[in-house]
Amino acid sequence: MKPGNICVCFDGYFENSVTLSCNKCDNSCKTCEFLPNNCTSCDEVLHYDKQQNHCVCKSAYFYNATSKLCEACNFTCKECSSQNKCTECDQETRYFDDQNLKCPCQNGYFEVNLYKCQQCDLSCQSCITSSKHCTSCDTILYNRILNNNQCICLDGYYDVGISMCQKCNGVCKTCQISSFNCNSCYQDEHIRVLVNNQCICQNGYFDNGSLLCQKCSNECLTCSGSENHCTSCDVNQKRIDQSAIYRCPCITGFYSDQDKICQKCNIKCASCINQNDQCLSCKFLIGNNRLSLSQNCDCKSGYYDDGIQLICQICNAKCKTCQNTSTFCLQCIDSLRFNPPDCFCLDGYFEDEQQTCQPCNNECGTCITKPQNCLTCKPGRITVQCICQDGYFEAGLQLCLKCDLQCNTCNQTSQNCLTCKGDRINPPNCSCPQGFFDDLINDDCQECNSLCQTCDLNGCITCAGNRILSNELTCDPPQHSICNDITPWCSTCEIAVLNIRISDDLKYLIVQFDFPLNDQSLSSQIQQNVCYQILSNITLNQLGLNPKCKIDDIDTKLLYLYFGDNPTIIEGDSIEFIPNTLTQLNCNSKLQMFILTNVNPPQNPVSPILEYNVPEVSLNPCDDNIISRQSQSNDGLRGLRNIIWTYQVEGSFGTGNLDNFIQSQTSFQLIDLNLDASTLPIQSNITFIVRYSNFVGQQSQSLIKLSTHSGSDPTVRFNVKKQFYTFQVINLIFTISKINCLTKIIQNSNYQISLYEQFRTFGSPSELNYQTVSSQIEYKIKIPSYKLTPKALYTFQLNVTDTLTNYFSSFQTIIEIIPAGFLCKFNRVQPVQDYQKDLKMLIECQDLDSNYLANQDPELTINVACVDLTTNNICLDIKSQKIKVNKTDFEQNIFKYSIKPYTVQSWKVTAFKNGSNQTFEQIIVYLEDNFKDLNMNYSQGYLMRPINNYEQLNFTYLISIADQPMILEYSIAIIYDFEVLAILQPGCYSYQFRLFDHYEQFNQGNNINFKFLVQFINSIMPAQHNLKITLNQPPQCIINIDSKNNQPLTFINVISNCLFSIDNPFKYQLRILLNEQDYIDYQKRLSDFSLVLNSFQSSNKFQILLPYSQIYVIVQIMDSDGSIKNIEKEIKMDKIDLNCSTIFYKNANLRYQVTLALEIILNHHQKQICLNISNKILTLIKEQISIYTFQDQELAYQFIKIYTRLSLQIISKIQVQRILSESLYQQCYDLQNSKFIITNQYLLNEQLLLQYDEEQYNYTYLQTKVNQLQNQVSNLIKDKFQVELEIIEDPLFLLESLSQRRQIILNSLQVSILLLDDAFSILSKIIQTDDNSNLQLFNIGSQLLKLLNTISDQINVQAQVDGNELKVDGNILQWKLIRLSKKTFNKLANLESAFTDHFIAFIEKIQITIAFNFYNLSSNYLTDLQTKLNKSYHQIDQSKLLEVNLRNYKNLYRYVNQENFTVKYNVQLLNMTYCDEKFKYDKKDVYEFSCVQQSINGYFEICDLNKIQENSTIRILCSCKQFGKIFLIKKPIIEINVQNKSNNSIEIPEIAKKQLFIFEQPFILVQSILICFSILVYYQLLIVEMKSKQQYGNIMSSDDFSKIEKKEPLRCYPGDLLIFKDNFKYIHQFFSIFYCDDEIIKKSYRCLQFFTELSFLIPMAICSINLFSDTIILNMVFFINFSIILIMRIIFKLFQAAYRFGGKIAMFIILIMILLQVFTYVLFIFSLINSTQNSTYINIQICLILGGIIILTYLIYDPITVFVRILLYKQIIASIKNKLLNPMHHFIYFFIQHYKLDEIFDTIIIF
Repeated sequence: MKPGNICVCFDGYFENSVTLSCNKCDNSCKTCEFLPNNCTSCDEVLHYDKQQNHCVCKSAYFYNATSKLCEACNFTCKECSSQNKCTECDQETRYFDDQNLKCPCQNGYFEVNLYKCQQCDLSCQSCITSSKHCTSCDTILYNRILNNNQCICLDGYYDVGISMCQKCNGVCKTCQISSFNCNSCYQDEHIRVLVNNQCICQNGYFDNGSLLCQKCSNECLTCSGSENHCTSCDVNQKRIDQSAIYRCPCITGFYSDQDKICQKCNIKCASCINQNDQCLSCKFLIGNNRLSLSQNCDCKSGYYDDGIQLICQICNAKCKTCQNTSTFCLQCIDSLRFNPPDCFCLDGYFEDEQQTCQPCNNECGTCITKPQNCLTCKPGRITVQCICQDGYFEAGLQLCLKCDLQCNTCNQTSQNCLTCKGDRINPPNCSCPQGFFDDLINDDCQECNSLCQTCDLNGCITCAGNRILSNELTCDPPQHSICNDITPWCSTCEIAVLNIRISDDLKYLIVQFDFPLNDQSLSSQIQQNVCYQILSNITLNQLGLNPKCKIDDIDTKLLYLYFGDNPTIIEGDSIEFIPNTLTQLNCNSKLQMFILTNVNPPQNPVSPILEYNVPEVSLNPCDDNIISRQSQSNDGLRGLRNIIWTYQVEGSFGTGNLDNFIQSQTSFQLIDLNLDASTLPIQSNITFIVRYSNFVGQQSQSLIKLSTHSGSDPTVRFNVKKQFYTFQVINLIFTISKINCLTKIIQNSNYQISLYEQFRTFGSPSELNYQTVSSQIEYKIKIPSYKLTPKALYTFQLNVTDTLTNYFSSFQTIIEIIPAGFLCKFNRVQPVQDYQKDLKMLIECQDLDSNYLANQDPELTINVACVDLTTNNICLDIKSQKIKVNKTDFEQNIFKYSIKPYTVQSWKVTAFKNGSNQTFEQIIVYLEDNFKDLNMNYSQGYLMRPINNYEQLNFTYLISIADQPMILEYSIAIIYDFEVLAILQPGCYSYQFRLFDHYEQFNQGNNINFKFLVQFINSIMPAQHNLKITLNQPPQCIINIDSKNNQPLTFINVISNCLFSIDNPFKYQLRILLNEQDYIDYQKRLSDFSLVLNSFQSSNKFQILLPYSQIYVIVQIMDSDGSIKNIEKEIKMDKIDLNCSTIFYKNANLRYQVTLALEIILNHHQKQICLNISNKILTLIKEQISIYTFQDQELAYQFIKIYTRLSLQIISKIQVQRILSESLYQQCYDLQNSKFIITNQYLLNEQLLLQYDEEQYNYTYLQTKVNQLQNQVSNLIKDKFQVELEIIEDPLFLLESLSQRRQIILNSLQVSILLLDDAFSILSKIIQTDDNSNLQLFNIGSQLLKLLNTISDQINVQAQVDGNELKVDGNILQWKLIRLSKKTFNKLANLESAFTDHFIAFIEKIQITIAFNFYNLSSNYLTDLQTKLNKSYHQIDQSKLLEVNLRNYKNLYRYVNQENFTVKYNVQLLNMTYCDEKFKYDKKDVYEFSCVQQSINGYFEICDLNKIQENSTIRILCSCKQFGKIFLIKKPIIEINVQNKSNNSIEIPEIAKKQLFIFEQPFILVQSILICFSILVYYQLLIVEMKSKQQYGNIMSSDDFSKIEKKEPLRCYPGDLLIFKDNFKYIHQFFSIFYCDDEIIKKSYRCLQFFTELSFLIPMAICSINLFSDTIILNMVFFINFSIILIMRIIFKLFQAAYRFGGKIAMFIILIMILLQVFTYVLFIFSLINSTQNSTYINIQICLILGGIIILTYLIYDPITVFVRILLYKQIIASIKNKLLNPMHHFIYFFIQHYKLDEIFDTIIIF
């Protein structure tokens, strides 16, 4: 609406003059009129300019027809037609490349990613990156050359700061600054060297004014001016140094030659001139045979000068005169020689050893050395030997004689051939080769009859093959043999002539014998595959995986060799049979030789056939589609060859990406169609044509016709395998997904879904009728076990309807129910039985296809038979009577001693039902002993179905409680093909393992035997249990890696190609390992640091991104039953330089983010900008992990695990925790003064640090993170629980996919510990100042620790007993879990075995180490600790917290926490560096540490602290006995010093400090009462004794001695025991107080001594507690304390000796006794104050120790001591009475003397 009530169109619309309606303008117009494209204005925001009423893109912009917008050209373009296709360039710095439509920089300019290029440095002709990074130089004009991207001057030129280099002086090779300032010289060209930047002539040369130096004369070493003007001489060249006069003459005996070189004179000359033999004087020597100087000192006639010796040498005998050498004649000796200086003999003569000319042989024209050594021959003779020509021989005549016909050459006689004529062999007879004869006419031999090995004109001489020579000289067949025309060999009992060919259906080889084979020869006691008995390993490998061999049931002349999987044998290969393995019917001997073993082609080979599962509905081209093979036949059980793909398309929407797809299919010889999204065009009909051939060359082709829709309909897929057992729970799995073609997101509607049984061939109905309305993606419909009928085919139909879009489609899947057959077991039967014991054989049979228990099926019958394998007859007893076998009974009995020892029996039971039967066999060997029967528990599915190589097998030993203490060890033997593959040693009664972990190449059959053994200590023979299983072989596959380049972060295609199998569909998974060590550890099952880039998927194609490293790719292919094939390949990636400033990762997919982060942490972590990106990716993945799909979650957790490990390895120095600790305080150990130093020196930027931490981390942030963690862990545990429920739904079958999923969840839970590590790290960084905030953080720490223990309880099942340790290392958190057998644990802990050990299944140890003790955040916790430990000044050290838990498992699920240990164990709490010598600290920085442990029940206890000094650090260990939390507490030493200075004594302030209370320490009261009581009793007894003494004194004064002295009569020694019995009460330490009547050592003194001794017991107990561990305390009670008491009694004996003197000495001894009691009281209080234990613990320990000492000392040791005293007394009393001088006896008597023993032995006679 405009003013004036006029309605006009909005901008972007124009008024139609006819309809008056507003029509839309063209998108380019902002406003228009009359017509849509008649623009009146343009939208400048969209970069349009108006030209002639049209809106066109501005300069430097182009029109994008797809987005319909003007988009910016590349910055290099002035104008462009698309973003990267320029049409015009800025001519100032760029030029137009019309070939590539680019605008590169002109020469002299470089690219800086701006509109204009930057100019290069003047020295560069062209450059890149920077102005001085030259790429070319101007050599011609500027005299520069390129070197390391710099344009430097050419040799002979120097840089003066301008573009052109200046030329150096002529003598300089290079120079700088100036032309004469040389840097290098022309050493070889000008013979100059550099000296002080000048080029001067080299030694031996002089400067003649030219560039080239001239050489000095050879006379001079150096010269100047001219060549003969010597300035120095070379005395080593035989010259005299006369350089002072510029000359260098030769020394005597030498002369100067024409080259001015000193040469030695001839030996004859003393001196010479001009030449060596022109003597100036002669050398004289008697007998030198020389002439005088006038004749130049020459040799006499007949002699010569050798130039070496002064004496002349005599000439050779052939010479009259000679020169230089003896043989260089000047004149010959006689006329038989000619031609000096050689003087040879005349022709026809030779020179003998005496150098005389002798005549040659007749045949020689000339000869040498010997008469027969011809040099030339006389006419008619040839060769150096002058022999006769071929066909002639030497007869001693002038002419050669002719040889016989068969000789080519001969000797001596015409028949003595040297070489043969034609094809004859074997000179000198020259006979014909085998199979040929001589007709004496032709040069060549004539061929014999094919049956003859050798022959002549008359016939055969010997026969070929095994033929026999007849009297008629013919080769006849052997008796009872069969022959043919192909070979001379005939078939007999020892020799087989074979006819081997490939079957027409290409599934086996047909080996035809001439005689029937005896199938009994292949039977043996060992149930081995027949092929492995009769064929060599080479042939077995050619026949494929697990071949089968069988003799035809009807025509026993035929032996069938059935191919295994993936055979390689082809036409022409040879079949190798093992001799002495096969026997023909009615033959006594075995076959020794096999003839004609090559494989012949099939007679009528079939052509290969491929059938595909082609969907009847249209496909969604925006989704992945898989067209797999339904069947593949006539392929020879191997891959097809020569695969060629083509296609045809009907439609108007192009061909999609079919060209590349078809090329890949053909290149990699793929058969299945794995069509990625967008491969197919929309709304089209596509026909694929595949051509192929089998291994015998038969060709065929298949057509696959598909149609596609526009992407509006969903994709429905059945993921169901083809075959099931009836006892199996059947899962019908299908998916429905509708992918949006633009967003690639699944957008499902609410579909009406119905699934029902449409058809079955026969049998019971499935009763399946599933109907629902849902939008979910995956559906799993279950059919219970035993519901379907064996051998029947069931067709199920799925209907999917969408009423909103009128969509309807139906899909079908067909499954086959395969029969499982029967299962019969011989219970209570071992392969080895004791013939001396009764054998009760229980046979259990059941039909696996019915739900009946064993022996309960009314339709199942059996037939039992026994065969004696030693006699191959029916079983007989020891009396040779037939054993009674009840053929239809399930129980058979063999009575003891009824069978002979060493008998081998074969018991067979055949089960019958509904026309089917199956036989089972048990071999029994009877010996003198047997294996004890062992009961095992395992899934019955192991007996009923094939197991998978990756399946985790679970076995449990069932051992009675009575036998458990007798167990020595468990063993499991894995036996395959009668070879022990591995012997496993379980550490527990329950054990799990995978076959794949111990063996992979099961290529000799599918049967595997397990032998379970238990060795008992009370038996030689172990108990055993045997189990035979069948293996489901994994797929046979190969992989291809397609990489155009191996650069990181670029796509690499990995494609798997598998042989067709009934176990399809396959699932494909790809994992990688980043280095060789990880790969080795993964192979050895030591650790798993792999990344699963693609979890099990339906497609066999992977497109992966990899970082730069030594990558190991493992593709895992799983068949529908769960067996997995691993294929491994190594990929070496190229290194790149990563520009992290241009990386965008936030919107990238997870796999790109993971690969990018790994590329950075592995190769670019030195760049901080790169490291920041990788850390941000890690944080992003951790935050989003809960919203990922399950497969992506698996990858994310694995990435976190690997990245954390790499971070700890590479960038451990920049961990935030370490930076924090180094920033806030320093701690070290003063080694010299043995002090711990902690300096709390806060930095100046402390507030900034606090602000930073508060911004990054606070309580709210941490609590949110902890809540997320709890949810993640909770969800994982729920998933684990759900998977385990699904697993136990079918106890007979283990779905490997579920097992894999469970393992992934367990691994993810374990990696979740690293997420807890993040939370603990954040907790350690948050700094709070008030108690409430700290309490909140403390509660979070407790939550995290509880969550960690929850995770431990979930993942501990991964730990195998005595297996590898589970371990997680984080930044500040370390978690370890290990399970050990009690035997192994005892060995590691140095413990003795106990009887109860056998009732512990295993021990589980969990250790948690946190490098931050959050308990220091709780003031309540600290107060409680200080109160209970009486450590009021101690603080909790925050450096580390450990938690150690030990569990004793009674079985897999029940355990008891062990609270304490019998011995102490060590854990490391701190690792502190030594203080630097220059390090300064205050007294307040000195601390003492103590170890504290909080037990499981919450009690605190002080542990021993041990310090271990190492090279650069000191380790702090805590030695504890209980299990629970362990940490350090610390206390400043200055506080202790302050207390010590305030008082002179230690006891008083310590008592006040600890605040001892009587109710807490009742033994203080006991000790004080004991002291008071002892003094009171002594005083009372002393008064009584003094009164008694007074009365005794009155008696003595009456002179009535008869009243006080009576003599006992002598008597014989009554015996030790009687003496002990009568006098025990007088001698015992305690009872003597009441019965003693000694007049000197009275009761008062004995009582005081006893109480003094007793007063030491309580202080001794508290000292034991403070100083020793619990184990040592126990030893103290038994030994050490009693030893101390014994020493005290010795001291008291000395006191008694002094006390006997009476008077003041006695009073002094009494005072000492009383003071000792007071001392014990003070000692007790002092020890109590300094004790680190809590009161309750001390009281309990004192009671135990005190009670133990009293019982042991006074009830056990004292009686023993009394008896020993009596024995010693008896030995020494005679010596004492007779006053003999025996020091040892007197010494012993001093200490054992007792008044009562003196009285007794005075009245006893000892004989």
